[in-house]
Amino acid sequence: MRLPRSFTDEQRKELRESLKNAKSKDEYLRIQCVWLLALLNLTPYQIAETLGLSVSRVKQIQGRYFREGMQALLDCSLCGRRR
Repeated sequence: MRLPRSFTDEQRKELRESLKNAKSKDEYLRIQCVWLLALLNLTPYQIAETLGLSVSRVKQIQGRYFREGMQALLDCSLCGRRR
């Protein structure tokens, strides 16, 4: 089993500010997927049930955040589209 990812105070603050400045519902949900992990350390299954998303979608969003950073949550030019 993997160790839980740790978030810095800066990352938590950046996520909180991004929640306030979200431009669409989809963007807000993507930010919430990571914010719930950072704040409450919920599992992807709990986050999916809370937000009404699939578990695979939550894992995809979180993985993309850890690879690409905050820009992955704000820019979703490839979300749900063919690559």
